[in-house]
Amino acid sequence: MELTQLSYGRFYGAPDNCIEVPGFSASLMTATTPLEDVPVHCHSSASIIYVLSGRYRSTADGIRRRCDGGTLIFNPSGTVHRDSFEEPGGKFLAISASEDTSRLINQVQSLSSDAVAITSGESISIAAALCRGCGSTRPEDVRDTEAICWDLVSALAGTQFWQEHESLSWVDRARELLQDECSANPRLSDVAARLEIHPVYFSRAFHRIFRCTPQRYLVRCRLQKAMHLLRLSRVPLSQVATESGFYDQSHFSRLFSQHFGVTPYQFRCHLGIGAKKRQVQPVQEQTRPSV
Repeated sequence: MELTQLSYGRFYGAPDNCIEVPGFSASLMTATTPLEDVPVHCHSSASIIYVLSGRYRSTADGIRRRCDGGTLIFNPSGTVHRDSFEEPGGKFLAISASEDTSRLINQVQSLSSDAVAITSGESISIAAALCRGCGSTRPEDVRDTEAICWDLVSALAGTQFWQEHESLSWVDRARELLQDECSANPRLSDVAARLEIHPVYFSRAFHRIFRCTPQRYLVRCRLQKAMHLLRLSRVPLSQVATESGFYDQSHFSRLFSQHFGVTPYQFRCHLGIGAKKRQVQPVQEQTRPSV
């Protein structure tokens, strides 16, 4: 029997929403292929399936045959299986990890060489958070996807990527780098490489120290830069948004309002540097004629 190999990011089903970030492809999908029409196949890269609804059937060695909603399935690269939903319409999250991602993880801790099914624990919580991000259209949620994917694969590897006593000498450098380059939207993996630390360690340690993901921190840096521009110049709000690293003025205004409670225009007007005030001519007092 000829074996079908699916390329990176490809699964049987219709994608409802797909997000591509460095090292990962994550898609919310709906099963469309009938059970009997799914061929025996494998994936060219390590893949993760998180079953949201419907009954999922797996034929991979080491996994029970039926998996209900809330089950997370990890298939190493090259796993031969005929996984599918018993009926079309099942919902699932499908994640592909690139070869570079797998290589980086395996430098620290090897991922399982066998297929694994998980129904509880940290991996399930992270997968649920990833679903929320993939289902969102907000740019800040999309940018968080890379960090959450790294958290998921590190949880699957079942190891800490650092020791608690490890030096955190990179923290100040990371803060300065993100502040200086916030407009350029640097990738998480590139930032970690410049800091000469593992991207998984960077993501998780950063969150522990700053109580937010690196991408959320970037948004804060952009807002601070935008506020600086609003205070010192009269450039159009669209230009402030572009120079601060936001997608457009609408995106900028929405995040600014959420963070500060006023729109950029209202903030600028409050400082007295909004639209030029109309000059009002003083009214001369008219004297009544004497009787």
